[in-house]
Amino acid sequence: MKRFAGSKRPQLGLLMNLSIACAMMSVTSCDKVVDLKDKAMGALDQVKEKSGLSLASVDEKEGLEIINEEARLVVVEFYTDSCGPCKAIAPTLERLAESNAEQVRIIKVDANDERAWATREKIRAVPTFQFYRGGKKLAQFSGAPSEAELQKKIDVCVASSEGSNAQSLVNEGSSGSADSSGTVQPVIQRMPDDWLPAGVTRE
Repeated sequence: MKRFAGSKRPQLGLLMNLSIACAMMSVTSCDKVVDLKDKAMGALDQVKEKSGLSLASVDEKEGLEIINEEARLVVVEFYTDSCGPCKAIAPTLERLAESNAEQVRIIKVDANDERAWATREKIRAVPTFQFYRGGKKLAQFSGAPSEAELQKKIDVCVASSEGSNAQSLVNEGSSGSADSSGTVQPVIQRMPDDWLPAGVTRE
């Protein structure tokens, strides 16, 4: 075995220090990458929120501001956390919000948190969808339509210049299956029997 003499012998201490330094640099680099990723995700969330891609729930004040000031078609979904059909359609709404971002703004309203608003809008079941343009309600229906059906309803409202045709076309039938009489049975969840508007108590 060849032996190193004098100054040619490897300096194990130096090598160890270099290894530790490299490891510390790697950790620092990873921290920087994570920090940049967090900042990028934060910026993306802000963009989504401003563009309407983020479907976080809104309260009545914010919702009415969007309905009255948004230039695009506004689709409002009244839902509750306990509603199965509402949960099932949530991914569909996310996709539609993204694919129709230039023409449509979709917002969500928790009917339990905003009971006064839901009562004024005569929300009797969830999910219930409303379509607005320029502050004017074009249509309202209850049920969980398929993605294709909801896209068609959106297209009808977007294409309608004044909304005169949108009301009849969108309300042509709620989503669901038809019974033997041909009546469409929408996929909905009715509000609980003990559900009361805000500030109202049962005697």
